[in-house]
Amino acid sequence: HDSGDPYRRVLIRLLRDGDASLQKLAEAFNISARTLQRKLADEGLRYQQLLDDTRRMQAQEYLRDTRLALADIAGLLGYSEQSAFNRAFRQWIGMTPAKWRQQQR
Repeated sequence: HDSGDPYRRVLIRLLRDGDASLQKLAEAFNISARTLQRKLADEGLRYQQLLDDTRRMQAQEYLRDTRLALADIAGLLGYSEQSAFNRAFRQWIGMTPAKWRQQQR
């Protein structure tokens, strides 16, 4: 069982909807942002870390689906620009999303 799982599932939806803020995530669970931060801290997590981990895992999942364009994947992950997604992905994985996708084939 991965820590933060229920939060990750909701974050994926919020990212697709375009607002995965701490506030929106807290609202989805009917708790305050402060309470959410406390609950995450109890699991050894911070919001930004949870968001980054969720984006990284979803990016890899979306990239395995070769029908999705990189720009669409960037949008699904809440990035306004594909270049921002490319930068983040390179930091996480050490290569561009396009190169990673090629290696998965």
